[in-house]
Amino acid sequence: MGFIMHQCTLENVQIHLLESAYYEACARHMDFWRATVAASTSCQILIKCESIDWSTPRADLIKRAYWACMLSEDMYHLELDLSQTGIHTLEDQVPLPYFHGSESNYGSSSDGKSHFQYHFLAMIALRRLVARIHESIHCCESSNSSAELSEDYGGPPVHVIKELARQLESWRSLLPRPLQWSDNDKTEFPNMGSAGRQGTDPLFSMDRGSVPINHRDNLDIMTAQLRTQFYYARFMIYRPFVYKALHFPELMTEEDQICCALAIQSACLWPLVLAPPKNKKRLVPHLFTWTQNFVGILLILRMTTENECLKKICNERVNRKDLEQTTTLMLEWIQDIKQVDGIAEWSWKMLGPLYSR
Repeated sequence: MGFIMHQCTLENVQIHLLESAYYEACARHMDFWRATVAASTSCQILIKCESIDWSTPRADLIKRAYWACMLSEDMYHLELDLSQTGIHTLEDQVPLPYFHGSESNYGSSSDGKSHFQYHFLAMIALRRLVARIHESIHCCESSNSSAELSEDYGGPPVHVIKELARQLESWRSLLPRPLQWSDNDKTEFPNMGSAGRQGTDPLFSMDRGSVPINHRDNLDIMTAQLRTQFYYARFMIYRPFVYKALHFPELMTEEDQICCALAIQSACLWPLVLAPPKNKKRLVPHLFTWTQNFVGILLILRMTTENECLKKICNERVNRKDLEQTTTLMLEWIQDIKQVDGIAEWSWKMLGPLYSR
């Protein structure tokens, strides 16, 4: 690594991205962030200092490297408010990749090729929407968090939330057919025909036993990541109504209760916490971010058993079995990952007593 540390070539960016993936799998989060920053910084210098013909195969590799850096950096900036390297300022200059030459990796099978390409492009589009959600919702939450009396509380920005929810559903409806799914079949295989399907079982389930299940092209991890990111985004959109239910229950309207229930239901049974992804956690991209999201959701799920307003909403509008299964799965996730992750171990010291574990 010392030989390429201060270079700013495409190969250097790719090496740092690979390095960051390794460190994240080992729960070495600071090293992951250092490698991600190195990749983003090198990528910026490469794009700014080199005259690039974006129509060439090499330029297409630069596009992929750039957007991979963006996906990694954004997750940690939005979740942990870690500073950005400035790579996002080039977003309008770097086109989306065309995947020149990737056909040879899949031979005559177009299913694997299209799923890989569509998935990457869909994640880029969803990243932009998630960033917009954070920006729109966070500003309103910051102004409301200081309110101590109901008279001072402005409430969630309903018109903004409705528009963001419409955009999120529009994103899902416009996905290519191999990636599309509905809430009723979020555990099923993608629409790829018989390719990759193993029997008649769903792609995701509560448990698949101790035998590892490996899908071609890492189908389960990619599908789980995309669908979970969608439900995470929907949870973020409606989360202000959970805050309102906890702090100002006397102001909750019928519509508020529906939106609060949508937030909690959106946090239930994410594909990422189901098998087979839960049995190979160290292959899950952005592992630290997801683990910390689970901690936050577990705190909210605990409040659904203590807070009278939330308890009433969940009893009337949320499937209680889904809540219980989600709690079990996320607790198992934290309990498992704490063996290699110090932050997860610290989180378990807080969650364990809350759930009498």
